Amino acid sequence: MQKKLFSLALAALMLLICASCAAKNQQTSQTTTLPSAEDAVPEPPVSLEVSDEAALKTLLTGTWRYCAPGEWNTAVLTVKLAADGSFTAATETAEYLGTWTLSRFMEEETALPNRLTLALASAAPGQTPFGDFTVGLRTECGGEALMLWSALVTGTDMAEICRNASPVMRKVAVAVTGTGELRKSERFLAVCWKTDGNNTVLWLDDVEDLTGTPHGERSCAAYALRPDADLRCLPSLLAPGGFFVQAETDENGEIVLLNWVTSEEDLIQ
Repeated sequence: MQKKLFSLALAALMLLICASCAAKNQQTSQTTTLPSAEDAVPEPPVSLEVSDEAALKTLLTGTWRYCAPGEWNTAVLTVKLAADGSFTAATETAEYLGTWTLSRFMEEETALPNRLTLALASAAPGQTPFGDFTVGLRTECGGEALMLWSALVTGTDMAEICRNASPVMRKVAVAVTGTGELRKSERFLAVCWKTDGNNTVLWLDDVEDLTGTPHGERSCAAYALRPDADLRCLPSLLAPGGFFVQAETDENGEIVLLNWVTSEEDLIQ
């Protein structure tokens, strides 16, 4: 009788151990499912034109996503900037918590802040921030706000996750502010914000200069590359977005010349 009771007790103990192990395994294997761009919750309408720090903070507050080139509907990283200065960043397998701040990098005190720093809550003194960028270059494309977060510090967690030190971030479902009209039979300076999967269509927003001063509205238009176009740079290299280019179009608005521009000396006269 005692042997039978001992066997039953041992079996019950083994069941409890197995149940505990299963619960632990279930907890540690949980991952964060990132919503696709199509499933994103619309953000409140916000203007891309900012005149003071408060307006810039309003534009930055919300959910931003980074998608790898050619995977425009699949988020690699989602960053939520809260109005209280906290942030949450998530991948499919990890979540990061911290604070975000705005400051000035090589700008006068009267200028708008242009530096966005993301610091982890668990960071040790002197630790490289989760991300450290200059911000400002931005446009509207298909109802989304696009903004280049240009790296000031290399080797950050965010750069490693995105495999891109200066990612183009997307704030989904903002109000459409521009018309995105093609410029035809013209040569102009623009920012290339993205390309299609075949790198034969480029989304360009024309600008006045290499500081990104907008030419009219901040709005992208989709330009097709003509098969016989004079390419001074490979369109595939522009796929990550945020690059200055010089484009010339024909009477149909198709690109007949494409030139990568990094300085005034690169401009074709």
